[in-house]
Amino acid sequence: MKRLIALLLIAASALLCACRAQEQAAPSPLTVNGTPLDGELFTYFLDEAVQALPEGGQEERINYAVQMGIYYVAVNSTFKSAGLTLSGAEKKEASDETHRQWSLYGAYYESIGVSRQTFSKIQLNGRYLEKLRQAYFGEGGPNEVSQDQLRAYLEARYVSFRAIRIPKKVLDADGNEVDRDAAQEAALNEKLTAGLNAVNLNGTGIESVYATFVSDRKGDREEYAEVVADGTDHAYPAEFVQAVRAIDVNTAAILDFNDSLYLVCHEDILQDEDIYEAYKEECLAGITEQDLRTKVDQIGRAYTSVKNQPAIAECWNSYWNALAKNAQSGD
Repeated sequence: MKRLIALLLIAASALLCACRAQEQAAPSPLTVNGTPLDGELFTYFLDEAVQALPEGGQEERINYAVQMGIYYVAVNSTFKSAGLTLSGAEKKEASDETHRQWSLYGAYYESIGVSRQTFSKIQLNGRYLEKLRQAYFGEGGPNEVSQDQLRAYLEARYVSFRAIRIPKKVLDADGNEVDRDAAQEAALNEKLTAGLNAVNLNGTGIESVYATFVSDRKGDREEYAEVVADGTDHAYPAEFVQAVRAIDVNTAAILDFNDSLYLVCHEDILQDEDIYEAYKEECLAGITEQDLRTKVDQIGRAYTSVKNQPAIAECWNSYWNALAKNAQSGD
C-alpha cells in the first residue's frame, strides 16, 4: 500500500512538473535582446497602446506595444548594467504604491489577463526609470540639472496661492442651495472687499482674514486652502491658474469662478523652500523627460527584437475578447 501511494505521489509530481514546464514553454510574443516577454506583459503593453491610440488600427497598436516592450527591457538592462539598486525604503514605497494601484485597478487587469505579479514588474520598472533619471540628471550626475533650472521650471509650471472660497449660493431652511437675495449679496460683497483691503492695504495674512470670516459666517460656508497648482487639477484648472498668475505676487484679488467667489493671495513660490523640496523631483522629471526617453530609446535601438506573430495574434485576440466580455458584464 505504501509503495502504491509513493508511486501515485511520484506520478502526480511528474504531472505537475510537466504542466509547469508546459506553462514555461508557452511561446513569448516578443523577445528583446535575448529577454523573452511573456503574454501577460505584452497584454499590458497592448492595453497601454489602446489607451494611447484610441483611433489606431491593429498594426499600429501592436507596433506601439512592441516599442513599449523594447523600452521596458532597455530600462531594466540599463539599470542593472549601471550597478544601480533600490534601497529598502524605495522597495517599500514601490510595494505600497503597487498595493494602492492594484486595489484600484486590479480587477480590470485581472479581467484582461494581467496578474498582480506582472503589474508589480511594471511598477518596479517605473522605479528603475526614476533611478536612471537621478543617475543621469540628478545631483552629481553627468548631465546634472542645476537648482536654478529646477527653480525656474517650478516658477514657470506651478503657481502658489492661498484662497478663501465662498459658494455663491446659500442654504435655505431645508438645506437646499438657493440664490442669495439682494441683502445677502451686498453683505458678501462687503465682506470680500473688507478682506481684500485687509490683505492689500493693511498687510493682514489671508489666514487671519479667514478666521475673521468664520467668526461671523452668516451662512457663507467659507473654505480655506493653501494650494500649489499647475492647471491640471479639476478644482483649479488652467483658466483659474492663469487668473492667479495675473495677480501680482504677495497681492490679493477677488476671482469669480464657476459656482464660487474666491479671495486669492498670490504667493511667491520661490520663497517657500518647503514647496521647492516637495516638487523638485517633479520638476526634474518635467525638465528631463524627453532627454531621458531619448537616451533609453537609443539603447533600445541597438537591441535585437524577435516577434512571434502567432503568439502576438493570440494575445491580441484574448485581449479584445476580454474587453468584449467586460463590456457585456458592464465592467
